[in-house]
Amino acid sequence: MNVYSHQELEDIVAFYDSPAGKKMLEKTPELNTAILKVAEGYVMRIQPEVLKLQ
Repeated sequence: MNVYSHQELEDIVAFYDSPAGKKMLEKTPELNTAILKVAEGYVMRIQPEVLKLQ
């Protein structure tokens, strides 16, 4: 209750019970994997510069 009001929590639960919320939960792991691949590629590109700076 320090972060969300009671009404906000009810709204969040309603969202996750909706078709869009269920789709979001289903696709989140796939999205996280894609984000990690992009971040990994970025790190690999800048790693030589970072090592030089160290």
